[in-house]
Amino acid sequence: MKRPSIPKFFLIFLTLFSACVGTDPGVYTSTNQVAVDSTNDRLFVSQPDGVLYTLVASNRQSLPAASDQPFVSEDLNTTVSALLPSIITRMGAFTNDTTTLLYVMGAYDDGSGSLVFNRIRVFSFDGASISEASISPVILDDGDASADETDNSFADLLIDQDNDLVFVTDATAGQLHVLNAATGVQALAPITIAGRPQGMALDGDRLYVCNSSAVEAEQVITVVNLTDFSTTTIDVDAPCNRVAVATGTASVTAMIIRRSDTPVVQIRKVDTTTYAASTAIDTTTSGFSSGTISSALGISSTINDMVLVPDADGTLRGYLSEQDGNLEFITITSDATSYALETISTAALNITEGEALTSAGVGSQIFFVAESGNLVVIEVGSTDVDIDT
Repeated sequence: MKRPSIPKFFLIFLTLFSACVGTDPGVYTSTNQVAVDSTNDRLFVSQPDGVLYTLVASNRQSLPAASDQPFVSEDLNTTVSALLPSIITRMGAFTNDTTTLLYVMGAYDDGSGSLVFNRIRVFSFDGASISEASISPVILDDGDASADETDNSFADLLIDQDNDLVFVTDATAGQLHVLNAATGVQALAPITIAGRPQGMALDGDRLYVCNSSAVEAEQVITVVNLTDFSTTTIDVDAPCNRVAVATGTASVTAMIIRRSDTPVVQIRKVDTTTYAASTAIDTTTSGFSSGTISSALGISSTINDMVLVPDADGTLRGYLSEQDGNLEFITITSDATSYALETISTAALNITEGEALTSAGVGSQIFFVAESGNLVVIEVGSTDVDIDT
């Protein structure tokens, strides 16, 4: 007896369906944070309500291979999913040999039904399995028994792989917490930073900390020397909440600063003799201002995040994510004498947090998450964008 034929549209459906299961990363719905372990070539992408994707960074294939993604959800690795905050506010990956320690910030239940913000959970991922690390949770404490940090606003978390450190800014108390990344314990007492410390950037042995204070004297970038934890300040005459810093092959350091009160981004060269001054970088883009891009000149909507890395030639490449789905692409010469700007349009909406995949300090790919449910990927130096959905 002749078998009935299968309609062509059904075969097409099966093909499309099979592309969304098995080893495929799966369907993103509302990505909100991203972290990269460059040494172990691992990429972590989070979504609200306890969802985490674990991928090979260089090709975005499923990790472990042939596993379903997301790797952590209400259906898979449910114990870890239940431990994640409903909304992850910051996430960072620390390479501990072949294991990744994933530091996750957000609002956590303290065990009595109250939500606290000074708690960081740490998860151990070996490429095949994930669990809460033995050092977790990490409790942020300034050592003052009369103070309560549980409801403080912790603005940013940054991993220093070279020095085995984790930095966390406390905008409420005006402090910088410094943790041992392998153990989670405080490496030293919190560093006082007057004002409202916000976003951070790391370049070599210097940590740069933004300040969104309304007090003019506090509108500086604090530079922490990680060899002795002494500090200097760079007056930028503006409150800021994001900063990106990188050094080119000419050993010249550039800094991109996002103002927190108005859609303006400063593009400056750091005086690395004193780490107490900076100068505007000239532009080669017609009609733009030296050292500044704004809503009138170069910015099409709200800037969400900024990633700045050197490419293989030492040219500095910056990508700025925007709410309207554009990326602003900044090229700074290796000696930081000039910059050029180009707008890259994408099909994503509200592109937010970004992080780079690097090797020996050179960037190869940059990953951004988008609230439209996308992972936005771009090769460093390129204007061609991949949109994973």
